[in-house]
Amino acid sequence: MIIFSRVMFAGIVVLSSALAICAQDGDSQVNGGGLIFSQSVPLPDAGQFAFVGEAGAGAPIFTSERRAVTLGVRFHHISNGDRTGSNRGLTQFVFYAGFSVFK
Repeated sequence: MIIFSRVMFAGIVVLSSALAICAQDGDSQVNGGGLIFSQSVPLPDAGQFAFVGEAGAGAPIFTSERRAVTLGVRFHHISNGDRTGSNRGLTQFVFYAGFSVFK
């Protein structure tokens, strides 16, 4: 049986670096920070604080002079850094797509 509950959280990015070579050539990003939760997640002894880090890259594919579809991938990791109890870190790759209209 799966039981769902509501958890509130807030976070801050303390390290961020973005490299955009050119609007038509794509970009890369590296971000890091922390999250504070209203209760211990994902396990009762995991603590209420987690570190977050991600890195990724994307590239626009121009369909016209003013429109582009952007495709990219990000590596995302969240963990309590072995600071308390259980450390069920989550590591995932996130694929994304977007649509842009330029003036």
